[in-house]
Amino acid sequence: MNPVIKGIHHVGIKPARKDFEKVTAFYTGLLELDLERSWIKEGARGAMVSAGGGSFIEIIEVDDDAALSPNRSVHLAFHVFDTDEMISRVRSAGYEILVEPKNVCLPSEPPYSIRVGFCRGPAGEEIEFFCEQ
Repeated sequence: MNPVIKGIHHVGIKPARKDFEKVTAFYTGLLELDLERSWIKEGARGAMVSAGGGSFIEIIEVDDDAALSPNRSVHLAFHVFDTDEMISRVRSAGYEILVEPKNVCLPSEPPYSIRVGFCRGPAGEEIEFFCEQ
C-alpha cells in the first residue's frame, strides 16, 4: 500500500442543472447507493453518494451550457455480485447499453477472469459493472 495515497475517495460527475435530480436518482434509486450528504454552495446543488468501501460519487450540478458532451472521459467501475442483473436493471430503466455482459480473461500472471458490462449513465458517463469470476 502506498504510504501517501490511501485510495480513491470519490469520482466527480458534473451533470447539467436540468439533469441533477435524474443523475442523483439513478445512483440512489436504480443502483441503490446511499446518499451520504447533500448541499447547496454558491447556488449549485451537490450530493455525495456512498459507493461502498469508503469511496463516493460526488455529483455537482453545472449550468446547462457548461455540461460536457456525451463522450465523457469519466469511467466508473462498480464491483458487483452479478453483472447481468445490473445490465438488466439499467436496460429496463431505459439506459443505453454500451457493452453487453461478457466474460474477459485479462492475460496477467495469474490470469484474471472477470465478467463486465457497460452502460451510459444519466449524465453521459460510462459505467462498468465488474464481477470477478
